[in-house]
Amino acid sequence: MVVRRRALSLMVAVLVFAAGAVPALGQDFDFAAVPRVTLGLTNQGPVGGLCSTGLLNFSRSVGAGAIIGTLLSGNNSFCGDLGSEVVSGGALSILTGNNSVSGVIGSELLLGQLVPNGHAIVALDILSFPGDGETGGGLGGFGLTALVERHGAAFTPNDLVGMWRVKALAADQSPDGPGGQTNSIFGSLRVFPDHSVTGTLNFSDGHVETIDEGILTLSPAGELMGTITTVFLGDVFRDIDVKGLMAPDKNFVAGVTHSNRFGSPQDGMFFLQKEPTGTTYTQSNLAGTWNLFALQGGTDDSSTGLPFFGTLTFNSSGVITGANLLSPLGTFSSVVDSFFQLDSQGFIGGSAEFDDGSFLNAQATMFKEKNQIIGVNVFGDDAGFQTAGLFVMFKQGPPPPASVVQFSTGNYSVQEGLTATITVTTAPWRPER
Repeated sequence: MVVRRRALSLMVAVLVFAAGAVPALGQDFDFAAVPRVTLGLTNQGPVGGLCSTGLLNFSRSVGAGAIIGTLLSGNNSFCGDLGSEVVSGGALSILTGNNSVSGVIGSELLLGQLVPNGHAIVALDILSFPGDGETGGGLGGFGLTALVERHGAAFTPNDLVGMWRVKALAADQSPDGPGGQTNSIFGSLRVFPDHSVTGTLNFSDGHVETIDEGILTLSPAGELMGTITTVFLGDVFRDIDVKGLMAPDKNFVAGVTHSNRFGSPQDGMFFLQKEPTGTTYTQSNLAGTWNLFALQGGTDDSSTGLPFFGTLTFNSSGVITGANLLSPLGTFSSVVDSFFQLDSQGFIGGSAEFDDGSFLNAQATMFKEKNQIIGVNVFGDDAGFQTAGLFVMFKQGPPPPASVVQFSTGNYSVQEGLTATITVTTAPWRPER
């Protein structure tokens, strides 16, 4: 546990200085009443996947190089029939230089980033539990959370109609432990004007589920709700409750799922991308440095949650040329072999091998602005331990241009005892939008 605590401290420090500049600005978050969705992989209480929805009320202030949201009040409602809790105390800070987000909300430590189009935060969620006066608290697990604010956007049911790309993570839950399976999921779904849903979901354990029927609705506040029924092997059905939040750009949805089949609960989290109709991608769109945030769950033990984050740099051929990744267990070894293919429709597939024998396979999709990626992965090591994960990546912007200093004249002189006035003109730096 000492090693893990040190690594957690290191994660905070690395996040502050490693994340490069991104095209959004810290002021692109209002810090007012902010809904959230969260998936935790816990080793306390209900073991395994545990999802929740909630509302956080902040007061907003501006500090040196940061936008600060101080929590005034909040709540979490857990999926299923597990009740709710009050969330109190804490604050989040968005660094205006790189849009990294960090802070404490109640008993949760959040490390993440403002999405490039603004008004949504995706963050790793380090869960702790308090002591009872006789025993100390401790680490309760790891999660992934998304805070999505309305920002005055007016949503209509038609905003949900169309084809959506799906990336998700689903984890079994057990009242007493141990955890069950964890699967990463990718696929697509189509929402029709009558709110009905069809689609196909591919699971990392190899099976495929078809959306047999479903109804999804979108409120004027951008809240997604409904139920879908999936079927596999022809006659195995699962009813899944869906809750989500649509970002003001109406191209990104973050949400959570809950199902209970034959007394076996399963909670999950998903990201949706609206089909980027009319957008053409080339391999070079992947080139550059990307900030990455991922939540991994043990494929055979959903209570074993591990986050990792950092940066990946790709060249124009889809090869990783630089990797700076960190988890609570320490830094990742170097990448020795990799290739990721971006096709003309924005789908990404590829793999990476690390110097210590571990490997990563991923399926992902790029947003039409070409600065955000959502994806799923399977990560394994040479000892046979395997995790399935859900991740998001944000592209770093170019470095700011060098500031040019010019003097209004080449020579200055002043009589002794008098005041000299020297005029200096600098070219202002403006962050990319």
